[in-house]
Amino acid sequence: GKTTNPELYQRQARSVKSLFLCGRHERTLINDWLHVLNRFPCIQALDLTSVNILDQANLNQQLYLPRLLALRYVRSTRCKINIPFFLLLVTKSSVTPCLRALTIMYGDLIYLCKRLPGTIFDRLKELWLFSSDTDGRIVIKDIDLLLHAFPCLRNFSFLMHSSRSINRNIEEIIEMILCSLPDLISFRIACRKGSFHVPSLTDIGIRRSWIKRVLHVNECEHVHVIIRQKEISIWK
Repeated sequence: GKTTNPELYQRQARSVKSLFLCGRHERTLINDWLHVLNRFPCIQALDLTSVNILDQANLNQQLYLPRLLALRYVRSTRCKINIPFFLLLVTKSSVTPCLRALTIMYGDLIYLCKRLPGTIFDRLKELWLFSSDTDGRIVIKDIDLLLHAFPCLRNFSFLMHSSRSINRNIEEIIEMILCSLPDLISFRIACRKGSFHVPSLTDIGIRRSWIKRVLHVNECEHVHVIIRQKEISIWK
């Protein structure tokens, strides 16, 4: 029968640009994840799903992903994202010097922000959030934590399962986001079920005044707004 060439198996796969890994929620050591990632040093996009990582006091594996631009981390077991592993990938410029975009579940991210108060992820310019019906309501105090952690976003997208999770405070949350992110170019929220209720943004005259006040602009020509039942998009 055929046998695997050990030398070929251990060789780094430098032609791979995108990597998808599913942990199936099985308990795994950080070093095992790092061992696998080290075999793909040239990836530009990394997709990790169903992650259940055990804490480790010592990391024996070194990691360097010099071309990684985008990380998709969806999702951790019971929304409990492994903080050492996440920080290694996201905050260490010596590990991922080019990282600029993060895709993550809302529940995982809020769990992270609550356990790392004061931590700022200023390297990240793009944030793509998803929420399911298990993430609960989207509340103002959690959005405030998120905005303090990601102050340099240029693109922010949030796809939620149902509009019911945000409708109670949707206008205030939208205004918070737009006022708190000075570098923001595009913002979008969308839902799979239900419809958004934003009465102050449906009237064109009120909307123009709102845009001028919130975005600190004199003219609205360069600000584009789309208001639909399941989508609200604002971009410059």
